Amino acid sequence: MDEPNKRFVVGCPHCGAKLRVLGSDLGSERACPKCTARFALPDRSTALRAERIQRAKSEFSFPCILCGTVLYAEPNRTGCKLNCPDCHAVNVVPPIPVKPAKPQVNSLAFADELKLRDENEPAVDDQFQVRCPKCDGMEYARPQQIGKSILCPDCGSIIVVRSPPIKVVQKLQFVDPKIELTEAEKLPEMANKAAAHMESARRDVERKEREAPIPPKRPFRDGVYTFPFDLEILPRWLIVAILGCIGWSVFQYGQSCRSSGPEAIIAMACGILLVFISLGTSLILFGMCLTIVEFTAMGYSKAPHWPGFDIVDRLRSLTLFTAAFGFSVLPVTMISLFLPENIPFFGYTAPAVAFVAFPLIFLSMLDNNSMAVPYSKLVFGSWRKHRKLWNGFYTACLPLVLLVGAGAWLAHYVQQDKFTWGYIFLVTACVMIYVRLVGRLGWSLDQVIDIQNLGVDGEEKQVPVHEHAS
Repeated sequence: MDEPNKRFVVGCPHCGAKLRVLGSDLGSERACPKCTARFALPDRSTALRAERIQRAKSEFSFPCILCGTVLYAEPNRTGCKLNCPDCHAVNVVPPIPVKPAKPQVNSLAFADELKLRDENEPAVDDQFQVRCPKCDGMEYARPQQIGKSILCPDCGSIIVVRSPPIKVVQKLQFVDPKIELTEAEKLPEMANKAAAHMESARRDVERKEREAPIPPKRPFRDGVYTFPFDLEILPRWLIVAILGCIGWSVFQYGQSCRSSGPEAIIAMACGILLVFISLGTSLILFGMCLTIVEFTAMGYSKAPHWPGFDIVDRLRSLTLFTAAFGFSVLPVTMISLFLPENIPFFGYTAPAVAFVAFPLIFLSMLDNNSMAVPYSKLVFGSWRKHRKLWNGFYTACLPLVLLVGAGAWLAHYVQQDKFTWGYIFLVTACVMIYVRLVGRLGWSLDQVIDIQNLGVDGEEKQVPVHEHAS
């Protein structure tokens, strides 16, 4: 209640008399009716704060009947109802609890037990500790008091002195000084251990420095086209290319078999074998491609570790690449359904559309961590804001597209197995370079976005985008 007619209790600073003044008089100067000295009354906020402090001092606590929450009430609210703020149970304010009186210690009884030892009096060695069962206080008794009663000086209760527990004395083991090594003799051993620990810590630091990511100066040029010939990458994509050649040979042999007789059974077996080879090759290839994109996007020039052949992760990688390519060519597929079959609209437009849209959709899926969401505001926004960065990526990918297209045209007209095998090796190497470029694109976008955030939050100078797109 904060009305002007409310009265407040104010103390006189001269004589200490308690005065009751109206709320409208606060902040003015008044004379004390007892000592006639004039003093300035406090303002309304100071008086209200003093009143709240005084009211808080007079409050007492009691637990909620339902949840046990500690509630506070004023003494004048005894018998009133109070709602618990936690469980909303209705509590009746109990009377003010009466504090138990401190027990009076009879100074005449047990005088010898309560006698204090003089400062100059030496301590008795045969005294033992006795614990009070009521207040858990620790007292001291002498052996001649066993079986008698003493008075606890803290709570005034009677303590029956019981026999102390028997102490078990442990015998000291004899140590031959000739056998025991001295501290001086142990110092060389300790120094050797410390040196070994320091050498191990130094090797760990060097290993972490070697494994730390080294950001490239030119993301779309430095080490991109030589990436397939790295010693860690070369045997992996060669295995994929060899499996592709084996699958092509099985396909050609199955096509040459007749559709009747025993050769039909061989053709069926070749088809089944081709399915297993294609599935295994796809799992190995796309699992390796996703690993390359991930560690390249984190700034690593080499893979810090290669994951094992987990069939679930491999299927996830295969599904991710398939979904990204499917979403990329989906508009072209929908348009080609409404066109006549003699118009090769899909064959001519799908590669160009996938060339532009695949990195957008693939990086969006990685950003959302979901293959069902092909749109990311950061990725598509960077395609509009950082056009130079994307132009650098497409420019670096253009030689790969021309090389694969020219190889496909030659393989179509030459039609020789050896040339087709070489074309499979060429396509596999180009795929390694392409996923490397996609990873570098993701790393560049991450750097540009971080620099922009620093420029906004930390008021640092923003680095131009073309420095990352070179």
